[in-house]
Amino acid sequence: MKIVKIGFLFMLLILLAACSSIPKYSPKNDTLVLGRLIITRNSSRSRDNPTNGVYRTGTQITFVEKDSGQVTKIRTQSEGWFITDKLKSGTFILDELYDERKIGNTIHKMSLTTLFNFTVEEGKVNNLGFIEIEIGDRGVSDMTINYDIVKNDFSSLYPDSEWNTVTWANSRLASDQRN
Repeated sequence: MKIVKIGFLFMLLILLAACSSIPKYSPKNDTLVLGRLIITRNSSRSRDNPTNGVYRTGTQITFVEKDSGQVTKIRTQSEGWFITDKLKSGTFILDELYDERKIGNTIHKMSLTTLFNFTVEEGKVNNLGFIEIEIGDRGVSDMTINYDIVKNDFSSLYPDSEWNTVTWANSRLASDQRN
């Protein structure tokens, strides 16, 4: 019975922490960018990496506004969620995903160097989707995106959020090559 109570309290703490991390909607703060991230490394050096195929909590995501070059960095939250109200309308580059984990005596580093463009629409919830990335020896070997999972999970986790009343736009990630 103690284990059940501890498990329940742990899940409640995670839920409360996630709820407190959502920016509050207001007419002056009406644009949100969100998504979820899971990464699998499928290379000759990292097939047995114990961080494979798990939600990426604490991964740093770097966004660069294409015209101004302004950089915004955020970290993924529990269950791979990333949520920010810091990006305003325009074209952005998902410039970098960086993750470093210490497991036992080994440090596992992961960095995504492929760039992706996407557009943020003012006054909307800009859904980058549930992003599953597979990284092989030569970079990204596969990427799938599901937008419905993010919208449905967000609505379930935060049923009273005013963001649920705002129009949602699926922001498509398009590959971009560095000059």
